[in-house]
Amino acid sequence: MNKFLVRLLCAFIPISAWRKSLRRDFRLRAKHRKQRKKFNRIADWKIETVDGVKVASCVLNNGKALRLGNLFGKDLTPMGVAGGVLNMGDYHFAAEGNSVVIDIGMNVGIASLYFAMRDDVTRVYGYEPVPAVYEKALFNFSINNAYSGKITPNNSGLGDAKKEMTVQFKAWHSGGASMVAGHRSGEDVVIEVLDAAAEIGAIIRRHRGQRFVLKCDAEGAEKEIFARLDAAGILADIDIIVMEYHFGYDRFIEPLLMRNRFALFKTEQNAGLIRAVKQR
Repeated sequence: MNKFLVRLLCAFIPISAWRKSLRRDFRLRAKHRKQRKKFNRIADWKIETVDGVKVASCVLNNGKALRLGNLFGKDLTPMGVAGGVLNMGDYHFAAEGNSVVIDIGMNVGIASLYFAMRDDVTRVYGYEPVPAVYEKALFNFSINNAYSGKITPNNSGLGDAKKEMTVQFKAWHSGGASMVAGHRSGEDVVIEVLDAAAEIGAIIRRHRGQRFVLKCDAEGAEKEIFARLDAAGILADIDIIVMEYHFGYDRFIEPLLMRNRFALFKTEQNAGLIRAVKQR
């Protein structure tokens, strides 16, 4: 259905809520087609069913097999993440030696699996606060036993303190739940939030001597996460940061990273992407 036809149909629909729903469905279908094209460019996928879930499997260019479930429903986020991570290289980094990766905003686990399948990554710690999304990540880990042993998943978010919060969650947009007041819509979901400094500080002490890579896509929580890490002096031990920022929070995070001796590169996309490397 093209834009002209949608406008024509809307002209004959008297109820604004119905018109809004039609426009939303059109945008979602267009976005789904775009995401599917990016996804199909990753590899020659084969589709199977595992425990009632449609699963896509392939062998990637690195010669490693990968299986991903929960990609083909109304929720566009997992397929979009797969295209970004596996095809566009959103979270790729290259450095000598071994790394420990902290994945804040794990979603259904695609980035965590990407990191875990790398030979130079010894451990991945993933944080996903929404229970329904976390369960999908666990499923993806269960069908990728060759890599999932490296992953420590946590059904929690990170923030400036340990707390419980109520966020709004849309089942058809699993990447959109935000801890930021005023940027929420959907059904209420109670999530657990852990102190970012306490969690990441413990990981650093546990793996002292390795490189630490911080991946963050926290739908706006990045502001309080990085403020907390800065105040606790944790950023001094982080070597590489790859993050998506939201709500213009790059204005806060960019000078904070520079104060902590990071060189950074920033691009504007739907929200924005920052890549930062510690200057030694």
